[in-house]
This record gives sequence, structure tokens and C-alpha cells, in this order.
Amino acid sequence: MRVAKLGPRAGVAAARRMQAGIGSGMRTLDRITAIVDAVAAAPGTTPAAVARQLDLPLPTVSRLMRILAQRRYLQAEGAANGYALGGRLLELGYAARPTHLLQLLVPEMERLRDAIDETVSLHVRSGNQRVCVCEVQSSKSLRRVVPVGLMVPLHLGATGLALLAFLPAPVQRSYISALGHDEGAELRLWAEIELVRERGWAMAEDSWINGIAGLAAPVKKGGAVVASLAVSGPTFRWNSAVMLGKTELVVAAAHRASAGLDGNPAQLARGVDHR
Repeated sequence: MRVAKLGPRAGVAAARRMQAGIGSGMRTLDRITAIVDAVAAAPGTTPAAVARQLDLPLPTVSRLMRILAQRRYLQAEGAANGYALGGRLLELGYAARPTHLLQLLVPEMERLRDAIDETVSLHVRSGNQRVCVCEVQSSKSLRRVVPVGLMVPLHLGATGLALLAFLPAPVQRSYISALGHDEGAELRLWAEIELVRERGWAMAEDSWINGIAGLAAPVKKGGAVVASLAVSGPTFRWNSAVMLGKTELVVAAAHRASAGLDGNPAQLARGVDHR
């Protein structure tokens, strides 16, 4: 087989073409991710609205959104040429869940649910938010539902505070500074964080959803917090007074979960019925 040799000029031209192709591909990828983010923030939005928001040509945005819909990353929403996130993203979200974490912790979550009979959920940090990766619902007809995939800023609610309180101090400072709170609100948040660190658990009532309260404790692996184990329910039966009487249950469950993650499944298996 004969191999053609490129002269210096031809070699430089080929390298430039390759670099241009890579640059073009990256620009397209940037546009696709920006479009998906825009649709996630405003389900039902149209290509025209996305094009204005991103300052991109409408034909380009329309073409990319049609391709994303064909591949199920987006789906048609409403009758006005709107789009919402598609099922493929949900499939990828489930695939991205920490399966090893769930296999170990779901039995512990079920025991905690059985002991308290309120909804138990597990959350991990994703950037500046916490995302629900597993839920075991209460058996009561009126109960808290925490959808898998739900994302909430870290400073809202007991669940996020159980993660935020144990982040490195520089990360905490950066997060809180970015919130843009006034001095009073910032000081109150710092006080909440310090209290959670001292107690080893977090509690909140009517914090970001009226009528809902939560109690959460951190789950650790190798000494580092990797998840927040939370119990939540309606405030008419799951309120501060009731939660204070259940802190030992939740903290003990989080400790057993942590022991399991650290390779001590015997402790994880020892569930105690406190009903």
C-alpha cells in the first residue's frame, strides 16, 4: 500500500482543517447544552424564545431542537411549537444514580420508614444543589412525595443543610456569597450551618414548602459526607416537637448507613424497631 507524503504546507493546512473541525464541533456541543438548559428552565419554551435568549440564529436553534427531539432528549410540549425535556434524559438520570450507594442504603431507608412511617429520601450533592436519588414513601394516604431527580438549592430545607454544613469552608463561603443575601440573612444562614455541624443533624419546618417539615442527617464514607438521609412529612403530624423526639432514630440510621458504606455490613443489617 502506498502512503502519500504531505509536504510542510499541506501538513499545516491539514492540521488547521482538523482544528477548525474540532472547534466547530465544540461550538455545536455548547449550543446543544445551552438549549437543553434553556428548556429545562422553562418547559414549553419555543425555538424562537430560546434563540432570543441565547442570541443564536433561529434556523440553527430550530434545527438543533428538532434533532434533539428525534433523539428523545426533547419532546413536543403544547400546541405552540414548544418543547420540554424528553424521556432519554430521564433514562440517563436513572443510569447515573449511585447504584452501589442505593443497594446498600435502601434496606436501611425502609427500616427507618417502617419505624416512623413518614417518607424517607436519599439525596446527594450536585454542584450547588441536592438531588434526590431514592425515595421510600410513607404508607399513610396523605404523605410527602419526593420525586427522584428533584433538585433543590443546598441552603433550602434540612436535607440540603445536612450536606452544606459539612462542605469545606471555602466552598461554603463561595456558595453563600453567590446567593446575594443581605448581611442579616447571611448571618442567619451561617448560624444554621453551625448548629447543624454541632448537632450532627438538621431540622426545618415550612422552610421552602409551606406545610412540609424535614429531619435529615449526613451519611458518610471514609469520614466524608456523601449523602443526606431525610425524613419528611406534613407539618400537622411531622413538626418540630415530633421531630425532636425522632432525631436519635434518624441519626442512628445514618450512622448504620455510613458503616455499611465503609465496609461494615453487619452494622448496616442491625436495624432496631423503635415503634
